[in-house]
Amino acid sequence: MDLIDQSIHEDLDVHVVIDHSSTKMTEWLHDWLLDHLRFSVHFTPTYSWWMAVVERWYAELAIKGLHGSTTELVALINQWIETSNEDPRCLAWYSERG
Repeated sequence: MDLIDQSIHEDLDVHVVIDHSSTKMTEWLHDWLLDHLRFSVHFTPTYSWWMAVVERWYAELAIKGLHGSTTELVALINQWIETSNEDPRCLAWYSERG
C-alpha cells in the first residue's frame, strides 16, 4: 500500500477493488486506510460475478486483435487501457437475479 501511495500523484484519489471473499482486513490495513483518506476501498459483488467482467474485458481484447506472445498481450492490454481512457465509462455491477 505504501508503494501504491508513493507511486500515484498525491492530488489523485485512489480506488482499491478487493474481492468480496477477502473482506477481513487486518488491523494494520484498517489503521493505514484511516491515515490515508484519499484511498477508497470497494468490494466486488459476491458469487464471483466480477469474473464475468474480467472475462468480458479479455474478450474485448481478443476481438480487437490476436496476440502471439506475452509481450504482444501486454502491448495490447496497454493499448486497450489507453484507448478506453479516452472515453471512460463507469462500470455498473448488476445481478440477473434481481
